[in-house]
Amino acid sequence: MKEAVPAGGFDLGAALTTVEPLEVGASCKVSILEKGIGVEEIFKELKEIGDPSAADPLFNYNMGVAYHELGFLREAMEQFETAVKMGQKPFEALSMLGFCHWEKGKWAEAQKSFEEALGAEQIPPEKILSAKYILSLLYQERGQIEKALGILHEIATMGKGILTVPEEIADFVNKAESKEI
Repeated sequence: MKEAVPAGGFDLGAALTTVEPLEVGASCKVSILEKGIGVEEIFKELKEIGDPSAADPLFNYNMGVAYHELGFLREAMEQFETAVKMGQKPFEALSMLGFCHWEKGKWAEAQKSFEEALGAEQIPPEKILSAKYILSLLYQERGQIEKALGILHEIATMGKGILTVPEEIADFVNKAESKEI
């Protein structure tokens, strides 16, 4: 059963059966999605704008985080390096740069980034503990067991920290005594 169209209303069914196209009164802007522009093009435009401003003084750091989250490690690393040079969250930028190197399997570069991060100013104690713990993992990965153990001892003596440190130290000592390391 066909419903009646209210006075002054629009009958879509009737409009669809007409041969001539309907005129649109207002112009429409084409959205980015309709143009088929991908993430790469959007980031390219943002990168061209690319300097920190009053609107976003952490531009390069934030771009690095965005690139990293999307899996663009090379671009993320470039942005984190720029962020460090520009003084945009140096500890965090160096830490993220270290994670990017880690994800690429570049242990020495990751280690260097975390060592540099620990040299940044005004780092909250909990972030220092986390960075040191990650650094101990990198030392382990590179076979620098004494350095790894030293950091784990340091973390354990800081009073608060990562709960598994005493167990990890015991595991290290046991492995070293049985020459598994």
